[in-house]
Amino acid sequence: MPAAKKRSLRDHVYARGLATYRAARGDTQEREAALQGVAWRTWHRWETGAARAPLGALRSVAERWGVPLEVLVDQPQPGPDAQVRRLVAEHGEEQVARATKRVISAL
Repeated sequence: MPAAKKRSLRDHVYARGLATYRAARGDTQEREAALQGVAWRTWHRWETGAARAPLGALRSVAERWGVPLEVLVDQPQPGPDAQVRRLVAEHGEEQVARATKRVISAL
């Protein structure tokens, strides 16, 4: 039976951001875990890259710390989310929502 692959910080790019920003704020893992409503060990695993934090948790932490999510995870997130953000910035949320409904109903 093969040994389980050990995850590293590069597997979860936000781990470095969590540890860096928490330390810069002078907070402990225990305090951040309590504020997030998770066990200390869970927070620790997020910071070390041993476990993947849910996107909702990352958004909550980024908002509480006053940093953009992209900064927290230490890299811009490519893909559909970035494209939608760009479209909303260019055309407005209402126009993008109407276009989205038209496309979905056509499927």
